[in-house]
Parts: sequence; C-alpha cells; structure tokens
Amino acid sequence: MNVNGIGTAGYQAWQGTRKAQQNAVKRSFAEQVNNVADTPKVYNIFTDEDMLWTGGNGTGLSYYLKYAEDSTEDDPTIIAKGVDENGNEFEKTIHINEINPKSATVVEMRALEAHMGVKKLGGFTSLPM
Repeated sequence: MNVNGIGTAGYQAWQGTRKAQQNAVKRSFAEQVNNVADTPKVYNIFTDEDMLWTGGNGTGLSYYLKYAEDSTEDDPTIIAKGVDENGNEFEKTIHINEINPKSATVVEMRALEAHMGVKKLGGFTSLPM
C-alpha cells in the first residue's frame, strides 16, 4: 500500500524496499579451507592396562587418566596427563574427594566418572564434548 508516494517499508514507493546488507567479509572457499589448518590437533593416546580413561574432544584436548602410585581408598588420586587445547602439555594430580562437580573442569569430571565406574551407553557421557 502506498500513501502519498511512501511505500510500506517507509521508503518512497518508486525506490522499492531496501535490502539488508551484510557486513560480513566474504571469503573464498580456499581461505575457509586454509583456516582448517589453524584448528587444534588431537593427539591419539594409546591405552595401557593401568589407564582408567584415554581420549579427548574436538577442541584439541587429549589426555589419559590413571591412578597415582600413592592413591588409597580413603584418598583416591588420579594423574591426568596430556595436551591442552593450545597444544601445551600438562600433568595434573586430581584428588577425587576434592572434586566439586559444580565447578569441575572437563578433565576433573572425566576422572570422577572413571573412578565411579560410570557406564556410558554407546559412549555417551553426562559431560559436554
């Protein structure tokens, strides 16, 4: 509907409606593919019989969990060793009794799951990947 030459979009009817302009920079397919090379690498960690868990996620985090030598039933202690999202190697001692699930890291929660023997149907977990 036009009223006195003004169109429905508030512009003069003869101009038509304005199209939204994208502010995004257009990138070629090659530039997008080259960006994949910048994504973190996932390292494969092969299991030993004493490992509780091994794996990682799509962010580049790869690690394994195993009980520390001084771990006891009263103070279960797990060693987490691997590579973080930035490609830096890490080793962390995790005391299971000190884990607060409300503020635990992914590695700490995986350690808690491994210690508690959480069964994952089809590999699913209660944790975000």
